[in-house]
Formats: sequence, structure tokens, C-alpha cells
Amino acid sequence: MLFRPVTGTSSKHEPRETAFEFVQRSDHPQLVQRRACLEKWYAHVPSEAKPGIERRLRSKDENNFRGALFEIHVFTILRRLNCAVKIEPQLPNTLNRPDFFAVENGDEFFVEATNCGYAQGEFAPTPSERDAIRKLRNHINSPHSSIALFARGALRENLKTSIVVQRFQDLLDRYPEDKVAELYARGGLDNAPSTSICVGDWTLEGRLMPTHPSRQTGYITGPTRAGAAGGLESLYSSIKKKAEKWRNVDLNGRPFLVAINVLHSAFDWHDSEIQGSIYGNPVTSQIFDSGLSCLSGVIVFDGLGLGTEKEARVKLYRNGKSHLPACLESLLSGQRSSELLGFESQ
Repeated sequence: MLFRPVTGTSSKHEPRETAFEFVQRSDHPQLVQRRACLEKWYAHVPSEAKPGIERRLRSKDENNFRGALFEIHVFTILRRLNCAVKIEPQLPNTLNRPDFFAVENGDEFFVEATNCGYAQGEFAPTPSERDAIRKLRNHINSPHSSIALFARGALRENLKTSIVVQRFQDLLDRYPEDKVAELYARGGLDNAPSTSICVGDWTLEGRLMPTHPSRQTGYITGPTRAGAAGGLESLYSSIKKKAEKWRNVDLNGRPFLVAINVLHSAFDWHDSEIQGSIYGNPVTSQIFDSGLSCLSGVIVFDGLGLGTEKEARVKLYRNGKSHLPACLESLLSGQRSSELLGFESQ
């Protein structure tokens, strides 16, 4: 069992509480549903892999939590595509261990799973920024419209809750839900109602956007330090890093793919731009950029995580005429993660 019964449940994320502790304790209806789904998906994970995945889910480092969560999602999708899946199997002649070795109807292939664009390197927030965002989420946890956050600089001091919350609450009060939708329809985030907090060289900007139809209330995303272009740069560099790790490993001609989850809150899915990042810009062929030539394909996920299992987009990009297992070919035209995870039927 992944989650254990706890006392003192609430829907607020407490200071110093890890992501796992919050998910385990929260009584928010959406998280209760997600927790039940995670429990079912985790039950199918091979017993030898469970200790490592659970340790990362319980980590104080949210990157570890998100990485393990994404691996559970990818494992579940492969299993639902009728694959027999091994997690981190040993391979001859290399110390590298792929995240997944899958077999479907005699077709063998490897998959590496990775997140990009969230709280890493230049995107890493300071402890004071984490504290400010936590206060904002705790006090505005069911807004009528969603709030996309953007941060610049570094926050070096903890801010009072009133300083963090009041600007954003005033913005929500000034712009009703229908007005937000109207302005957003005219020009996207560039035309959205916005406000900001500035402390020293640190700026936190928030822009209102309509809530996704699958959600009952708005939510807060970010903060991010890159828009769609930056997300694409991170997309390419993260895929290339995985490719370089496996470039000289002999896999006996079996397909090798990278499943990458783009977590930039401002990442805007444009198929032509994603193709340009993977195939080279301008796109002159369907053959991957030379830095990714050892890959058979890349499966791109659009922000898959807790709360986005229904709407996250998924699409497979093939490297030229590389062989792909038949079970993956449906992903070439793109799907929603709910279809692949069976989330709607949970």
C-alpha cells in the first residue's frame, strides 16, 4: 500500500510539508480521487521496483516526487498498451539501466522517462520564493479563474502572507470569470489581466486565464522563468542529454525512445514548434536533429501530473522511418493522457 491513513486531514498545503505528505493527507475531492488512482497504478509496479519509487515519492525534493510520479504514469501507459514491462533491467556490456524495457507481441523496446522545465538549474526557486508560493496556494486554493505565475530574480526574504495574497485576490475581485475569458480569447496570456509583486530584484507576476473545462475551479501554475520558446529549448536539451547517455550503447537494433514531460507552466503546445525543436528548424525532413540520431522516437507529454491526468496531451514523434512497436503507433496522431491512463474509467 502506497498511502497510509492519517489524522487531521485538510485541503491546505502546510509549510515544510512534502508533496507526498500533502497528497496523503489532503481531503480535497480531486486529490482523494487522484490518490485512489495512484494506489491502483502503483499496485501493478513490480515488487522489486517499489522501494526505489516510493523512496523518491516521499523525498523532500519535489523533483524526485515529480520524476517518480511520471515514471508511474509511463509504466501504467505501457502496461495498458498490453506491454510486459521491466523497470530498470540490467543490460550486458553497460552500467546504464533504462527506465523501462517493454515487450509487446514479440516487439522489444526501451523507454527513458524524464521531466523538463521545473525547478531545475536556472529555474530553481529560493526557499523564500517557495514559501511565498505556498502561502499563495493555501489562501487562494479555489479561484474562479486560473493564475499563471512568472518569476524573475531571486527572493531572499520571507514575505508576510498579506503581501503575497492581497494583490492576487484584488485581481480576482476586479475581473470576474466571464471578463477573464473575454480578454484571454482576444490575445491569450499577453492580453490577460495581470498583477505583480516586486521585492529587490525579484518579481512575481500573475496573469489570469480561463479554467480548463475539465476542472470545477481555477488553479495556480508555476512560477516559470520561461515561456513557450524557453520550454522548447529545455525540451531539446533534456532529450539530447538522454540521447548522449545511450549513444554508444549496443541495444541490438531494438528501438529506444525518450518519454519527456514538459512542465513549464507557460508551455503552449504548437506542433510545428515542437517538430522544429526535435527535427531541426526549419523542418526539412522527418529525421531527427543529429544530436538525437540514436533515438527511434520521442513521446512528448504536455505537463502530465497530479490534476492534469484528464487533459494533458501526448504525442509520439518518429525519427525518419525508424521501426516503432505497433502498440505505440496510435500515439503518432496524438492522444489525451486520460485515454492512455484509463483515468475516465477510474
